[in-house]
Amino acid sequence: MLLRSAIQVLLIVALSATSAAAAPSWRSVTDPWLWGRIDGLHFVDPMKGWIASGDGSIHHSIDGGETWFPQYSNSNLYFRSLMFADSLHGWAGTLVTSSVLLTTTNGGDDWTVVPNIPEPKPIGICGLWVASSQVIYGVGAYSGPARVIKSADGGTTWTSTDLTPTASTLIDVFFFNELEGFIVGGRGSYPNDIHALVLHTTDGGATWHERYLGPRTGEWGWKISFPTRDTGFVSLERTQAPMHVLKTVDGGLSWSELPFPDYNEQGIGFATPRVGWVGGTSNPTFGTVDGGLTWTVAWWGQHVDRFQFLSPTVGFASGASVYKYSEDGTVAVKPIVPPARSLTATPNPFTPRTTIRYTLARSSPVELLVADPAGRVVRTLTHEFQTAGDHHIAWDGKSDDGRELPSGIYLYILHAGDQHELGKLVRVR
Repeated sequence: MLLRSAIQVLLIVALSATSAAAAPSWRSVTDPWLWGRIDGLHFVDPMKGWIASGDGSIHHSIDGGETWFPQYSNSNLYFRSLMFADSLHGWAGTLVTSSVLLTTTNGGDDWTVVPNIPEPKPIGICGLWVASSQVIYGVGAYSGPARVIKSADGGTTWTSTDLTPTASTLIDVFFFNELEGFIVGGRGSYPNDIHALVLHTTDGGATWHERYLGPRTGEWGWKISFPTRDTGFVSLERTQAPMHVLKTVDGGLSWSELPFPDYNEQGIGFATPRVGWVGGTSNPTFGTVDGGLTWTVAWWGQHVDRFQFLSPTVGFASGASVYKYSEDGTVAVKPIVPPARSLTATPNPFTPRTTIRYTLARSSPVELLVADPAGRVVRTLTHEFQTAGDHHIAWDGKSDDGRELPSGIYLYILHAGDQHELGKLVRVR
């Protein structure tokens, strides 16, 4: 309660004060929640880019994100990551099914499941990195197990490496070149007893070296951003105080902790070593202009999970919407008001049951699901036609086969016609 009160004071102070200089440079270029949460984002140049969403869709833009057109849709998939080698060849990682990786060779007009990822196969690809036209890396999953996939021939063949017990979970990946890069995640039992982890390789993933292991439990690395070769940052997701981001000034060989004012950090992106932002699942977007020493509410962006900067003055971010960054000075940004969300669950955290409530804008077929942190459906609460209006369904913390599910974080997902909503539950036993 004290923590949340302090955060509320911070928000009031930030609203009445002058925002960080970079804040007016961001604007939304899609309607919030148009395609569910957008976790995958990549531009090959300032005009041409793709996004992949939690509702199983992929969209493409050829005008710098101003307009988007659909290329792929499969409601059984939850897309978490996406990256292209060039304007034709790309990959998209998923969480929900065994089809963990899709690929395209014609700019996204057609997508096919990659069929030859060997065991030990990841249960999800949370992070992708295309180091060159030939070398591609993928990591996952954020609830474990920790596995790295790699192709050294442009996606024709793949290897898969199990990093247990070096790591328990893997969430994001970044490479300077084909050989040297980083992966972030955690070590320990997810989510309550896990420690944030940063691993480093200089031989293309043949060996990995620990560069940071966090001292706190219930915390894990989420996203990584290097605005320069020497300076980099990692967001640390955590559901209670204290909260931090990581910073390196020696190319990732060592990492220091910087205090952060709010929890549930996810997306992190820096345009320069001093100017950057952090988003998350429930906190607002925060910005810094002094390299992470201080943070203020930026007043743009909801649920931001992915950043990409093509230069210090051109960038994109994704979450509830797609956001575009430029310094042309012609666009005024209004504070983003969170979109009306009908999907709620109370109590949350819960023991032994919670009630999920939602409002249907119109009568339609309804599917209400509960998934584990890897995106695997553990309980189907309803799958039927329902009339417009308010509805509620109780969940007793059990799976479809009647098993008591363990403590931890779960997703609850509503599909109702063109209405798609997602929330996060915490079960405590």
